[in-house]
Amino acid sequence: VDYPTVEAAEQVFAALAEGGQVTMPMQPAFWAKRWGMVVDKFGTPWMVNAGHGDMPPA
Repeated sequence: VDYPTVEAAEQVFAALAEGGQVTMPMQPAFWAKRWGMVVDKFGTPWMVNAGHGDMPPA
């Protein structure tokens, strides 16, 4: 899922991680300001992106 701000993405990431498992902590990536992977408490994997629209063109 994509979020326009780092703050929004980190809030959702933390909520998904509660009772679940972080497989890749939120960190800068070349395609987004932040990116991370988490498996929620129900076993559903998620990839969370933040701020990719603010990145300069490649």
